[in-house]
Amino acid sequence: MDDRENEPEVRCVAAPIFDHTGEVTAALSVSGLTSRMTAARVRALGPVVAQAGLRISRELGSDRQPS
Repeated sequence: MDDRENEPEVRCVAAPIFDHTGEVTAALSVSGLTSRMTAARVRALGPVVAQAGLRISRELGSDRQPS
């Protein structure tokens, strides 16, 4: 999560994408203005983004389990 660290009015939720060797090969993120990405919205999007990252990782051959 990036809570205005990079840009003053932007929040971001991200998840790693793992390849078949278990290495991080990419990332998936959702960003928005802080007026739309409230703390509640970030909490709601976190698990959605994490699950999407896990699904993509599995498509790439990763056997990583949810943490």
